[in-house]
Amino acid sequence: MLSGHSRGFTLWESLIVLLILSVIAALSFPNLRHWQIRMQENAEARALLAAFQQARSEAARSNGRAFLEFTPAEEPPAQTRGGYRILATDSAGQLREIQAFTPLRALHLEGVGFAQGSARAGFDFRGMPTHGSGTLSLRSPHNGSVHRLTMTLYGAVRLNP
Repeated sequence: MLSGHSRGFTLWESLIVLLILSVIAALSFPNLRHWQIRMQENAEARALLAAFQQARSEAARSNGRAFLEFTPAEEPPAQTRGGYRILATDSAGQLREIQAFTPLRALHLEGVGFAQGSARAGFDFRGMPTHGSGTLSLRSPHNGSVHRLTMTLYGAVRLNP
């Protein structure tokens, strides 16, 4: 037997709730997109930092040299934003590719500044830099912010957002 009280929601109540949720979602979407872009940029900068660490470890492991070779971004309207690859030489002097060319998708590789203007940053078998200290500049195409990776004379690499 049904009492005078209603159970559940009416169609109008459900539609009003859906309308309110749709408005909230539409208002928050631009903020979510901005957050997603920023997270992609930070992840790419951290991946490049990890590539430096991988090259340093590979040099020590193989008792040879390892380096990152950078390809700066082309001028607009080119499609490439730059990228890098990791190469290593073993104790016998054989050159091999550790990581294939990795293009940057979220950031532009603007500047590569190592000793004598080299586009390489490398490590010897002790983990010391072979191409001197230097800096990489990565620029966000969305808001113009700059990430800098700096390598010291002792081989430490730091990410400065």
